[in-house]
Amino acid sequence: MLLGCGIGSSPLRVRATDAADKLAAGAGKTYLCSVVIDHLLGQRETDGVAYIYFGYGEQAQQRPVDVLSIFTKQLLRRLPTIPADIEDAYDQFRFESPNLTMVKRFISLMPEHFAAQGGRVFVVCDALDEADELWQQQDLPIVHELGNMNFRIFLTSRPCPVDNFSSFSDAIHLDLVPDQNDLRAYIRRKLDMSRITIGLIESSKTIGQEDVISRLLSSVDGM
Repeated sequence: MLLGCGIGSSPLRVRATDAADKLAAGAGKTYLCSVVIDHLLGQRETDGVAYIYFGYGEQAQQRPVDVLSIFTKQLLRRLPTIPADIEDAYDQFRFESPNLTMVKRFISLMPEHFAAQGGRVFVVCDALDEADELWQQQDLPIVHELGNMNFRIFLTSRPCPVDNFSSFSDAIHLDLVPDQNDLRAYIRRKLDMSRITIGLIESSKTIGQEDVISRLLSSVDGM
């Protein structure tokens, strides 16, 4: 997976699903993204790495212009100095409110500057399905534009209701499935930590701990 996001410019996406082809939260998408980010940041100082988690409660602060602005700022921090063309573009737009055209121009300059120092540029987007629906409808092509600019892209998402990621048909896909044994062990550990729950189970004549665990696993559908 880590090698996959580092070769070529096609997006690498991880889509988590359960056996019923419905995403079960807790499959490890965000953890996987954190591993990918740490791996990329630790590889070469000449590489650019930008990343974001699309939080459902942060949609108002994660418009396309905001997201590309975040990426631009993160990438600039990885360069030893601010390039002259970036400064020129900034001077041109400094008295204007940020807009998509402006930030697209900034970020489009990044691959060339990192390539000049022998580096690559990576973008990691976690939980893309939690982005604003308008973002998904109108500006998902921005992700493809970044790919065409030689950004290497790593995405995680549940199946997207807007286009079901059909536009990523050329990407490398990896489905994540929650491990039932891990989930069972997690629930058992949590039950053992609750004296009240243990007392209720022990006092019950009709249900045991394994019954509780099985019912919980069934009701959360793999979460």
